[in-house]
Amino acid sequence: MPTTTAAGPDHADPDRAACARHAESGALVRRVVAEIEKGPVLPAGVAIILVGSRSGYATPGSTDPALTAALQEVGAAIDDLDQQGHAKLPPGGDVATSKVALDPARTVAALDAADAACAGR
Repeated sequence: MPTTTAAGPDHADPDRAACARHAESGALVRRVVAEIEKGPVLPAGVAIILVGSRSGYATPGSTDPALTAALQEVGAAIDDLDQQGHAKLPPGGDVATSKVALDPARTVAALDAADAACAGR
């Protein structure tokens, strides 16, 4: 009798797989946001820590358009943090040595929207 292997639920449903990746990446992004909310941070540190998460949100692999949009907005919000970091540098400042205050409101809203889009998946 031939053996068969069943793909796990995350492999069978691209939306569930995207949400599983969001659950993992979103937790890291929320930890970074918590540090941002405490006070000034090094922009380079934020960018380095979130580079992997950012890549995943750019191409979430989901098929549901609303879910895809919600996940891509998280990526755009991460980009916004990076842009803020550069824009808020003092004259002569460097992203690796000059701390700046970032506003993570867009990131928090995007994470909440992605959580809602993934609810029940």
